[in-house]
This record gives sequence, structure tokens and C-alpha cells, in this order.
Amino acid sequence: MTSALAAALPTDILRLNTPVSAIRLDAQGGLAVLAPAGTLHAEHVILAVPPAMDRIDFGDMLSSDLVRLARATPVWMGADPDVLHVQNWSAEQWTSPSTVQHLADYSLLGHILYQRPALDGRLHWASTETAVDHAGHIEGALAAGKRAAHAVLATPGALNSRSVTTPTTSR
Repeated sequence: MTSALAAALPTDILRLNTPVSAIRLDAQGGLAVLAPAGTLHAEHVILAVPPAMDRIDFGDMLSSDLVRLARATPVWMGADPDVLHVQNWSAEQWTSPSTVQHLADYSLLGHILYQRPALDGRLHWASTETAVDHAGHIEGALAAGKRAAHAVLATPGALNSRSVTTPTTSR
């Protein structure tokens, strides 16, 4: 992320160690993000996890084409690693979909549906599997994240006072 982009983002916009169980459109036209600590409300959400759709419940809000694509897209951590340097992401609960397959078909990586925001333009894909170039590699992940951040920043009023609110305890 460039320093100008980083400077434009509020400091409380990133939530670490906050697994998301569901994302819904809320009554105010934004998104309700359900997490163990409560519900976060946001104008936009950038997902930087594989798009396999079995860890986050979207109800029936996503198009059937996008759901089929996400379920069929192989993820890089699906293969048995030859060498484990730091972290075995394929064993992590929140980053490895249960439908993980060996990465043999690259045709779905960077698919055009991942370039378009979902949920009325509020949900952006930013994992390496969604990158147009270098999909499956760290360069792809960085490019996808940058693309998603720029898409949010280009949206009129994207960083208004309602962009991120404090979690509520309702579940």
C-alpha cells in the first residue's frame, strides 16, 4: 500500500484476529459484519481470505454465478506444501476452505467476477486468488489488496463518519 493510500485510511478500519461468521446488508444500506465480539457496521468490506464461501455466511445475497465461481476456484494453500517456512496456512481454520483442492487449474484465478464488488458495490475481494496478475503469489495478494482499497477510496463518500463503527453485542 502506498503511503498516500495508508494516510487516507482511518486507523480503526482494520480488525485483526476477528473471524467473521456472516455478512449482511443492514437497514441503513451498509453492511453488518457478524463477529464473536458483536456486529460491526461498515460502508465497505474488503475480504482478504480465499473466496471459497464456506466460512462466511452471505445468505442468498450473492449472485449464483459468483457463488459457483468461488466454490470452484482452487486456492494456493490447498496443495500439500513441499517446504513449510513460517506458517502452514492450509491448516488454519479461517484461511483454508473445507473444499480445498490441489491447485491444478489456474483458469478461475483473477476471474472478472472477482474484479466487481458484490452486495451493491460494498463487498470487495482482495485475496491472491482474485488477482489478475501473479494470482496465487504474494505479489497477487498485494495487488488485489491495493485494487480493492483503491475501489473503496474511489467510491463517493466511502470514508464518511459511518465507515466503521464500534461493535455491538447483538448477535
